[in-house]
Amino acid sequence: MTDPGIIGVSRWLDALADASDHVVDALPAGVRRRQLGAWLDEAVSHVDDDLRARRFAQACPVPGLEHSAWKHRVVPFLDGALLAGIRFYGGDTARPFVDLLAWEPRVTALTDWAPVVAAVARAFGDFGPESVRVRWPGQHRPPLDRTRLTVDQHLVAGRLSTLRSAGRPWGWDSVDVRRTVSLDRMAQFEERFAAWQASAGTLGRRVFPATRAQMQACVDTGVVVELWQGPQWVGWTGARRRRDRVLDGYQVVELFVDEPLRGRRRAVVLQRHLIDHLRDRGRDSLHGMIDGRNRASLRTALRSGRKICETWWFMQVAPASDGSTAGLPPGA
Repeated sequence: MTDPGIIGVSRWLDALADASDHVVDALPAGVRRRQLGAWLDEAVSHVDDDLRARRFAQACPVPGLEHSAWKHRVVPFLDGALLAGIRFYGGDTARPFVDLLAWEPRVTALTDWAPVVAAVARAFGDFGPESVRVRWPGQHRPPLDRTRLTVDQHLVAGRLSTLRSAGRPWGWDSVDVRRTVSLDRMAQFEERFAAWQASAGTLGRRVFPATRAQMQACVDTGVVVELWQGPQWVGWTGARRRRDRVLDGYQVVELFVDEPLRGRRRAVVLQRHLIDHLRDRGRDSLHGMIDGRNRASLRTALRSGRKICETWWFMQVAPASDGSTAGLPPGA
């Protein structure tokens, strides 16, 4: 690992910990800092991880670049440093962007992040990124002109004990929900999800179904519940045990409701059944990422009692002349 004394890891951790104070239902401060420290250690290790860089370059090849270009980079800024890494939207090398992973507290305090975005973009200029992505508390915007900002995803979470204390949602008694340890409906799910994707326009190109391995992890470490209408299978949801930096508990892997029940608030009932089946160790949350354009899924999560803890923003490298979001990853 790169020497922490050289790149100021402790200051990065301070900034991450400060931001985590604003995350709803986060773990206690001491636990949060330990988990953030472990996450940051791994991110920093990728600065020198040659094997990871080779594998990344093989998976997302860009002609003319050495594999070392795929390593995380320490970017000098204001007599300090930023930590960032190249990414590709949907794995498409024609859609590169940079994840800004860590910065110092004094960078957080800046009132204009245009120099931050410019510095990170220059550091990865060999890829030609047109945007930089950052995680920001709640629904607040980073300090950048709003015409250069687009939501990528929301992290939506709620403490299980709080979610269970709410009354049962409308339609609770009108649905047939069953817990399962079988993935016999996987092929049907994939077929019906593909049909929805084909009809969903841009959102269908941004949202992908859970894999069999991910659903199996839900069976093994969490819960899968199915939605039925008579003899007809019409959807399911699953969550697996997983941490997300400052949250502990379960990650929502999938929530899918098919016709004829789609759009009739059955997804809220299905998610509440999932919540009731999960084993709570006392500080567990239900959390998951929701695409910024997936308004139906966001409504379901919010109606279930979860809240937006973080927003992942794409920050455009340079303002478009017409004020549009051209320059963000296509489809963003």
